[in-house]
Amino acid sequence: MFDDVENRIFLTDFSNVVGFQGEKIIFLPQIILNISVMPFAAKNQINPQKLLMSKWTAVNPQNKEKHFLVTKVIDPEQPKHKIQEVEMEAVLAKRSFTMSWEDLTDATKWVQGWQ
Repeated sequence: MFDDVENRIFLTDFSNVVGFQGEKIIFLPQIILNISVMPFAAKNQINPQKLLMSKWTAVNPQNKEKHFLVTKVIDPEQPKHKIQEVEMEAVLAKRSFTMSWEDLTDATKWVQGWQ
């Protein structure tokens, strides 16, 4: 495969091998492996049109309120604007409050469904 001894490669660590092409071994460049990845906040995927009557679990329950339903989707004042808020109701306590629907995308606060 190689003509001279100086160009021979002895593989002991296969962590950066990403594939083979004929006799060639394709390596992931080492510089990419050393880049530190910035953590990102986990997000729930939500379609705002399907929020009504969806079930949610609070990650950090307060006042023994853990399970919630979206009981109302508050329409914007002008029809061409996007939905801004929803009304949440605690299942057991029946307490209601209004919040931005986008807060439900924060997986550190809310989990879809009842857990």
